[in-house]
Amino acid sequence: MSTNTPSRRRVLGGIAATAATVVGWNAATQTWATAAEASRHGGGHGGGGWWGG
Repeated sequence: MSTNTPSRRRVLGGIAATAATVVGWNAATQTWATAAEASRHGGGHGGGGWWGG
């Protein structure tokens, strides 16, 4: 049973690190992506997000 603990902890740690990376990446990416979409659409889509078209 104790042999599962390190791998489980490593997996959970990896998931947490990945989640933190994704959140940080989304925050940074959405900044420029939203600006690019706004300039491309002339800022006329009401800040609906870069996925909102």
